[in-house]
Amino acid sequence: MLNVSKEQNLQLTCLRSLTQEESLKRIKTHIDPDIDWTEVLESAGWHGIEPILYFSLKDTHEEYPIPAEAMERLKTSYYKALASNMALYYELNQILELFNRTGLDLILLKGAALAKTVYRSAALRPMTDIDILVKKNELPHAERLLDKLGYKFRGTRAPDWYRKNYYHIVYVNREKKFPVEVHWHIANSTFPPPIAITDDSIIENWWAKSRRIELDGEETLSLAPEHLLFLLCIHFLKHRFQSPYGGYRGVFSSRHALIQMQDIMSVIKFYQDDLDWDCFYKETERNGVLSVVASALVLVKDLLELNDNSTIELPRSKDGADHDEDLVDLIRSRLFSRNYIFSLTPESFLQSLLDGNFKSKVRNLASAVLPDSEFITNLYSLPRRSKKRYFYYPKYLFDFVRRNRERIGVKPTYKEVKVINKWIGSEPQGAE
Repeated sequence: MLNVSKEQNLQLTCLRSLTQEESLKRIKTHIDPDIDWTEVLESAGWHGIEPILYFSLKDTHEEYPIPAEAMERLKTSYYKALASNMALYYELNQILELFNRTGLDLILLKGAALAKTVYRSAALRPMTDIDILVKKNELPHAERLLDKLGYKFRGTRAPDWYRKNYYHIVYVNREKKFPVEVHWHIANSTFPPPIAITDDSIIENWWAKSRRIELDGEETLSLAPEHLLFLLCIHFLKHRFQSPYGGYRGVFSSRHALIQMQDIMSVIKFYQDDLDWDCFYKETERNGVLSVVASALVLVKDLLELNDNSTIELPRSKDGADHDEDLVDLIRSRLFSRNYIFSLTPESFLQSLLDGNFKSKVRNLASAVLPDSEFITNLYSLPRRSKKRYFYYPKYLFDFVRRNRERIGVKPTYKEVKVINKWIGSEPQGAE
């Protein structure tokens, strides 16, 4: 179990209260007069759980020493998330209505599949986009329907490139708030090697076992509970090793880790009588991710489920070693650190600088330390393929250092370097 401060313990207790009634009773015992509420608020904002804290604390703040300004900030976050999610579900309802009218199925993914189902209130799960899964051969049909609703392709390469080399395409409507990510897979070879799933059969199986549900008067499909849990575990792991601009270049981050862990816990509790654990673990093993997915569940069990009546079933091999202990240790030890922990990859990085001509050396160096051109284009709202984007790199570097000057430069331990490098496919050799 993680050794936590009273500020961190309060956050974890508030999260547990969503799925465990006894934790609701414990909240009052964790409201200490000496709590640093600035730290609580900053950490909650980093992890995306401010609405949950408000929901859990709103009935106790008059009786216990919670500063009024702290409660007001949490209340603002809660109602801001509620208003934003109401707008998102309105947009989603329009998409579902058009897709249903034309007979095209879609499966809801991530936040939109969770906020109005497994959470007590739609405000508790903040969302910034709409994620849907469609069959790859029906992508052109889906794109035409989104075009009718005013959504246009966003990217720095042609759409065909994304269809051949990626796993989703983004569409935006400049008059509306939420981009739509159209997925036909959940991962591909661009993911860190431990979770780089490329086999299409997993998606075929998910479609075959999907379930029809009703959402705000419109029918849609949702994943079977074990497949939804699979997706959320991969999503959680993916974001631990994603840089501030989206790539996987030797970095660890805890940003949004707690809300992603709460997604996992909420799904397990909500579907506890319907979740096929045997099917879940067979599928993770078949796709080569059993160890890392089990690691995510070990963390969730340790931090968010403290009662004896466990609903999380962990795989047990003969030697009891089905999870990656080094991975668990890294995430557990850095869970409440609001720093990006960068790890240069000595062998592959230095070798890339030795290979090729001068132009390729510059390109290799730039790719290691800078975001790709698509990120810059989208960040500064530039026209697609605009050559002006190259002039924005100095601005990006300046803005990034200014915003994150307290969150960069944290030196990882050698053990942490090994784990981070393993995730990006360049684990250093040699004894510790």
